[in-house]
Amino acid sequence: MTTSPHAKIAFVYSDNPFSKAVVVAAREQAKESGFAIVLDESYAPATTDFSPIINKIVTSSADALLGGGYFTDGATLARQIYDQKANLKYLSLLVAPDSPEFASLGPAAFGCAPERTTAQRAGTRPGTRAETARRRLVVADLMKAGLSIRNIATGTGIPVTSVHRAMRAIARAQAKQEVAVLGIMEGLLNKGRQRKAKARP
Repeated sequence: MTTSPHAKIAFVYSDNPFSKAVVVAAREQAKESGFAIVLDESYAPATTDFSPIINKIVTSSADALLGGGYFTDGATLARQIYDQKANLKYLSLLVAPDSPEFASLGPAAFGCAPERTTAQRAGTRPGTRAETARRRLVVADLMKAGLSIRNIATGTGIPVTSVHRAMRAIARAQAKQEVAVLGIMEGLLNKGRQRKAKARP
């Protein structure tokens, strides 16, 4: 999708901590890129009939839809958008399109992109330094959004034990950073004291 300032985006997402945290970041990025947000609506995770929301999408004349939640609601939303001919130029959903089962939707699955966040970057293998670093970045981002360990693990596919390890590593890094900052501040204060002492008659 191009960064045309005239592009209109609809955010339609599950009312759960993971989806809302991702949409917060996507919403800010959309605003910074000059997109017009024409619809911003959450739905209950157990929703099975998206007709009222799809009517709003059509009425909003949105070019693109970003959102979703997990597999079941995402797949249902994609199928009903296709069946009701919402005429979107771009559709990006969380979680669902990454599942092999999503292809069973047939034409409704065609062209639906997985919404990529820092939690879903491909190209790294478990156990590698790159994957460890990726997981720490993901966990750090979602911790800032206030998500629990269980929600982070469920939403990203990162094992709970790995989330715990990432959190411990982040805490250690933050502690080292704070100690380093205190050291720098102490050094600056000492220099200030020395200057004052030299300036005294």
